[in-house]
Amino acid sequence: MARPAAEAIYAALLGAYGPQGWWPLLAVRGANPTASGSLRGYHPGDYS
Repeated sequence: MARPAAEAIYAALLGAYGPQGWWPLLAVRGANPTASGSLRGYHPGDYS
């Protein structure tokens, strides 16, 4: 059985770039990518 397209794209990107340590906060308004307004939302290497 073939993989769903989104899963195949995810696997390809993960294989090419590895885990990136970020998550988009789509409900946050403005240009800052973190809900707190600081850069503390980025934790490279911490995927807990």
